[in-house]
Amino acid sequence: MSTKSLAIVPDAAPDVSRERQLGPDSIGEALRMLRHRARLTRDALAEGAGVSAGAISNYENDVSAPAAATLRRLARVFSVALETDASALWEQLGEVLDRQGRSTASS
Repeated sequence: MSTKSLAIVPDAAPDVSRERQLGPDSIGEALRMLRHRARLTRDALAEGAGVSAGAISNYENDVSAPAAATLRRLARVFSVALETDASALWEQLGEVLDRQGRSTASS
């Protein structure tokens, strides 16, 4: 199995030594991006994760956030569809949540 990243690229500024994460700014954006990359419909993703298609829509539009257990099930569905490691995907989704929390706190 291969491990695919959401998109980590080095910062363009030459004097900055840390990496900057480019990609989704919210968990909803990340879920939508992954669903499209996996070529899954909302119905198919919902069925695989044990939630409604309306819940998937709410997550993708940042109306509500999935519970941790739901997020883990979503990561498992994506890992199968994208042929990637579920734990690596779970970690990347956690990083998106962390960034989203920091940007919300600083607003």
